[in-house]
Amino acid sequence: MSSLIGTNAPDFSLDSSEGEKFDSSKMKGHWYVLFFYAKDGSPTCKRGCLNFKEQHDLFVSAGCTVVGISQDSVADHQRFKEELGGLPFDLLSDQEREVASQFGVPVQW
Repeated sequence: MSSLIGTNAPDFSLDSSEGEKFDSSKMKGHWYVLFFYAKDGSPTCKRGCLNFKEQHDLFVSAGCTVVGISQDSVADHQRFKEELGGLPFDLLSDQEREVASQFGVPVQW
């Protein structure tokens, strides 16, 4: 895999846990953090999402939007957000792993 450091992120559009399309092209000129995780509900992914939740105000104060991506469905994301007491950021559904592949994210399960 070649390094993506110093390159522009690929454009993509995915369904969000909020029932809308997230279009990365609308983020141009804005700072955002994308994090990929394996599966809603797994212990490691819970910890990762809760860490982003705990630090969310810090990201926002720096003018940064946080977005999580996994293969789970929008309905699964909605249940997962509720299970974690509400997450202040969108979770995007990449069921076919098209975006994960564009970013070089390995299959994790």
